[in-house]
Amino acid sequence: MGRSWIQRRLVAVLIFNAGLFAFAPAAASVPGPRVDGTASARQDAHEDTIGTAAGCDGRDLLLDIVVMDTAGTPASVLEEAGLEVARIWSAGGIRLDWKVARQAEARQDRLLVPVVIWPAAPPSTSGPHPAEPLGWVAVDAKGRATGAIEISLPAVVSLTMFGGYLGKRVSALTPPVQEYVVGRALGRVIAHEIGHWLFGPGHTVDGLMLRALDANTLSTGAALALPNAWTDGAGRLIARTTRCLPGAEQMRDARR
Repeated sequence: MGRSWIQRRLVAVLIFNAGLFAFAPAAASVPGPRVDGTASARQDAHEDTIGTAAGCDGRDLLLDIVVMDTAGTPASVLEEAGLEVARIWSAGGIRLDWKVARQAEARQDRLLVPVVIWPAAPPSTSGPHPAEPLGWVAVDAKGRATGAIEISLPAVVSLTMFGGYLGKRVSALTPPVQEYVVGRALGRVIAHEIGHWLFGPGHTVDGLMLRALDANTLSTGAALALPNAWTDGAGRLIARTTRCLPGAEQMRDARR
């Protein structure tokens, strides 16, 4: 019997170190995705125009999330990831358009959020990282994203397998259910990185923007809530960028 997609993803070495699981995938050569070279400048100009308008109200913000998958991720996993991202951010009032494509290009009426899913450790385009993080995005001195959100698919898959779903360990579930849970987990990681894309490198003490998302946080429960510091009493975003948040500078850290 052939291996399932999840099993093939896990043909690698799991390393246990100081209570954290990291993933050491086999090296792979993948073509780099292309992001429109003018996208960043156009996005900065667009954000400058709308960032402080309308009282920093984030509810009319439209995100154009373009996923460039270099990992051969099943369509069902990517679809569930998109649904999870929408569940998390739409609760705060943000609208989003999720699309899987070979390249990302900025559009005038929305903010481009390019996402690259890697099948192995990515090329060193964003500098060194701690032992195989789930995802990351580089930011400049103002806390603005300077490149695409990058996701390590093997790291997400391997960590999720240690979580639980419906009273069972994810690794013991049937392949279709595993793919569903991994899709949700992938969406949660991408949603977390979108938080950094919009609000800079800081973390919060609750909700989506915790410093670390563990196996059970990825696999169980309802979609993660946006941080209390970012929302009003109804769970709606009170700001669209980090400079609109009260005490935003206190939320920053050295994450890249």
